Amino acid sequence: QLDLGAYAACTNPANLKTLNGNVNLADGIHSFNVRAVDADGVTTAVATYTWTVTTTAPAIGAKPSNPSANSATATIAFTHATYPSFKCKLDAGAFTTCTSPADLKTLNGNVNLADGSHTFTVEAVDADGLATTTAAYTWTVTTTAPAIGAKPSNPSANNAAATIAFTHATYASFQCKLDAAGFTACTSAANLKLLNGNVNLADGSHTFSVQALDADGAITAVASYTWTVNTAAPTIGARPSSPSANNATATIAFMHAAHGVFKCKLDAGAFTACTSAANLKTLNGNVNLADGSHTFTVEAVDADGFVTLTSAYAWTVTSTAPVIGGKPPNPSANNATATIAFTHASYASFQCKLDAGSFTACTSAANLTTLNGNVNLPDGSHTFTVQALDADGVATLTSAYTWTVNTAAPTITSNPTNPSSSTSATFTFTHGAYASFECKLDAGAFAACNTGTVTYTGLSLGGHTFTVRALDAASAPTSTATYVWTIATAPVVAISSCTGGNGHRNAVAGTSTVNTGTVTVKILAGIGTGGALAATISTSTFAGSSPAFTWTATTANNQLTTGSTYTAQATQVDAGGNTSNQPTCTFSAN
Repeated sequence: QLDLGAYAACTNPANLKTLNGNVNLADGIHSFNVRAVDADGVTTAVATYTWTVTTTAPAIGAKPSNPSANSATATIAFTHATYPSFKCKLDAGAFTTCTSPADLKTLNGNVNLADGSHTFTVEAVDADGLATTTAAYTWTVTTTAPAIGAKPSNPSANNAAATIAFTHATYASFQCKLDAAGFTACTSAANLKLLNGNVNLADGSHTFSVQALDADGAITAVASYTWTVNTAAPTIGARPSSPSANNATATIAFMHAAHGVFKCKLDAGAFTACTSAANLKTLNGNVNLADGSHTFTVEAVDADGFVTLTSAYAWTVTSTAPVIGGKPPNPSANNATATIAFTHASYASFQCKLDAGSFTACTSAANLTTLNGNVNLPDGSHTFTVQALDADGVATLTSAYTWTVNTAAPTITSNPTNPSSSTSATFTFTHGAYASFECKLDAGAFAACNTGTVTYTGLSLGGHTFTVRALDAASAPTSTATYVWTIATAPVVAISSCTGGNGHRNAVAGTSTVNTGTVTVKILAGIGTGGALAATISTSTFAGSSPAFTWTATTANNQLTTGSTYTAQATQVDAGGNTSNQPTCTFSAN
């Protein structure tokens, strides 16, 4: 008999389910009664066994959250009000004896649980080894690392405000760390400066790490991002010298070891995108740089648009022309040794040219003959041009000086006759360009004769040379004008004979102390010089030697009346205009 049911024939062992109408025994207290029956159908005393049936599943306690990041150390606890023995299994594995809490990695063959869905099953076992109903827990293991989103570029110039964003498809709690620091709670986007103790990130390599946390505080795999912070300023390379004469085409080169994008500005202008070598005129609004101090500033830009520290170069633009100093006056008579001096307050190198020549290196004072190919400067207008050079060889504005070279000699406007019997000589002279003069006589020294006239007295007989030159404002002399003449006394004429000549000609012969000019003989009727003029004869032909040159003047045929008496009077005017004495002789015409 089972519980309060009717007795029924049974055999040993009796099947309780059969006795229960083929229905499993309900949980609770049950009584089994058995009695023997003899051959007469008489029953013995009853033997009774009372017990409790408990098939309830174990109660699962502490377990991994769902989802869970714990793939290695997760355990599940369980209890049973009746039974202390248990069997567990994971997923499709076999039940094995286990105790609470059961180690899931052990149930997984000592292998960490793979990401995905898992089911833990536990059953209690009674003293006979029979298992209760099972209890199960299904959850998902997700150990994947967070996904890192927006982050600093690599390399990055952002050492102060950089953040890193991250997400996880399953978890909403995170821990972050920077470099070797410990993990601390964080949210997306994590501020890197805060993770660095509120200190700007130092230049160099950095690694940001983030892990997600499940509801139990178990962590996922770690996601990391490694990048380099480089806030170093660009390196400035080729640049204008300081001072510089280049106000139009100057450029500045620069580079950066990490970043390839740059922004530049000039003076107080705004930063604009630029490349090396930056054109300074372009940065100045396409206007030549004004003379004075300028500052060029450049910064590199990372891929996120963050800028590095700046590099700057300050210099002075000085494009002013050299100052011309000592120079030839205008006009100038110096065509051979003239020089022009010049200076510049900023530069010590210069280039010069003369007229349409090319610029060549020069120093102050530049020799103009050298600039003219070692040839004296011709008379006329000339222009000297000079420019200073900065250390880069860029030229300043030019200074020029234009003047006229005039080496023409003065014009002698009056002078003694040549020859002259006067021992005094007066000269006058002029020049179209100059008002100062120097004169000299013969081998004497030049002396000032600025009135345009000079008189010499007490001159000796013989040849003389007068020389005059003009002086420019620098006292450089022009070419000279000269006048050569001879001073001689009046000729002394003597008549040596008055004779009749052949062919009814009459001759007058004599001597003279000079052999220049003309001897003129007047033939006067009668005796003495009061008679009428009968004929004039002359000669310019002289023979012999000083001091008694001989001459003869002859009348034409029948020019005189035969047998008449005549007086011959001789006069000589030499080449200098000097008139001789006038000797006479009387003769009877043939």
